[in-house]
Amino acid sequence: MQMGVGCVALVRISATPRKGRWEDAKQMLREMDIRKINPDMHTYNILMDAFCKEGMIEDAESVFCIMIEKGEQPDVVSYSALIDGYCLRGQMKEATAVFNTMIDKNIEPNIITLNSLINGHCKRSNIDEAMKLFKEIARKKLEPTVSTYSTILYGLFKVGRSKDALELFEHMQSIGLTPNFITYSVLLDGLCKNHQVDKALSLFRIIIKNGIHPNVAMYTVLIDGSCKNGKLDTAMDLFCELYSRGLHPNIVTYNAMINGFCNKGLIEEAKEVVIKMEKNGVFPNSVTYNIILQGILRWKKPKDVLSHLKEMDARGFSIDASSFYLLLHMIPAKEQDSNFADLIQKLVPNDVLKSKFQPAK
Repeated sequence: MQMGVGCVALVRISATPRKGRWEDAKQMLREMDIRKINPDMHTYNILMDAFCKEGMIEDAESVFCIMIEKGEQPDVVSYSALIDGYCLRGQMKEATAVFNTMIDKNIEPNIITLNSLINGHCKRSNIDEAMKLFKEIARKKLEPTVSTYSTILYGLFKVGRSKDALELFEHMQSIGLTPNFITYSVLLDGLCKNHQVDKALSLFRIIIKNGIHPNVAMYTVLIDGSCKNGKLDTAMDLFCELYSRGLHPNIVTYNAMINGFCNKGLIEEAKEVVIKMEKNGVFPNSVTYNIILQGILRWKKPKDVLSHLKEMDARGFSIDASSFYLLLHMIPAKEQDSNFADLIQKLVPNDVLKSKFQPAK
């Protein structure tokens, strides 16, 4: 098969597909057809993979069909691209159907195929299905990658099986696989979300000793975990340590600290963090103000509610669903004056209002 200028251009299109680029690709395919230039399997696979990674699975399916019409038989890369595309969209039924078709055609899956399926199942908390595939890797004598283990670890933590996750982590190291930055991040996040902050902190110190340089995201995970588990002092120490390493907290980091103060009823301290972040060039968002609003309501500071709502209005922030429901529960109707009602009408999105007041079926 020839690989001409048109085919090269098609590969370039596939490298950065965006909305509307598929029409360019189709036109290029038509021109190649007229000029009797046939793209090879590699070109089709590149195009399919690029569209799948952009979430444009229907376009990838079209390429798949064209490839077959042109007499090319899909290979493991073709099927793996489609499987990955469906998994990225959470369409596990479709991904499994493609996998089964692939097996029926006696095309052996590779580690990339199985990693995609495992990842899809883990994201949807189908850990039993993911573990079956994990065992299939060993049965087929394929080599699991660090990515394979990181994905399974994520899935186990997601369903609360932290003990199994830690055992798997030990096994991973025992067979000579070195955890990477993503693996450690999954472990820290999983331990924190499973209320094992002390273990996460111990692991964090080991990670640093092993020469891994933590980034803002790692610190944010630990700060957030510490705050949500009532360890505000630990969170503050980590926040200071982050600065000492020359790192700069982002909006997520600041929001985690603000949430920590609000959980302890330290609303004024939370507001001071907002002032500090603005001085450092990080501007609060709607999440920031909803965290503080919920703190004000939970700690029964009704006199602060109206002024906070006015500030939200001035900044153009809306009230989210959680804050709205808490607001209605904490502020009785008899205490809601016209100013309060007007602000609620302005700050609560229509979809939240409708969901709250629509008649029960």
